[in-house]
Amino acid sequence: LSFNHRVIPTVLPMIPFDTTNLTCTVSGWGKTQDDTFPAKLRFVEVNTYPFKKCKREWFGGINESNVCSKSTDGITRNGCNGDSGGPYVCEYQGRREQIGITITTIS
Repeated sequence: LSFNHRVIPTVLPMIPFDTTNLTCTVSGWGKTQDDTFPAKLRFVEVNTYPFKKCKREWFGGINESNVCSKSTDGITRNGCNGDSGGPYVCEYQGRREQIGITITTIS
């Protein structure tokens, strides 16, 4: 693997931090709304929101290591079926950090 302007190593967070109100990117090769796999890698920008609100929406079925997010454009967009395991990268203190992986998506 050769690094260049399109291929760079990911940055992992150094310490735990507050994940509320971050802008993040979910990306993957999961199925699109027409039930096909994309020819190009797809992504969507999302904003994180408070754990307490997330826990209510998931009826308590999550723990504090989970991060919840919604699309930034006001339209219901999120990861796709098959994106699980993909990177969950957020803007934090001026740089992009992979703070986790996508484990599930719902509309």
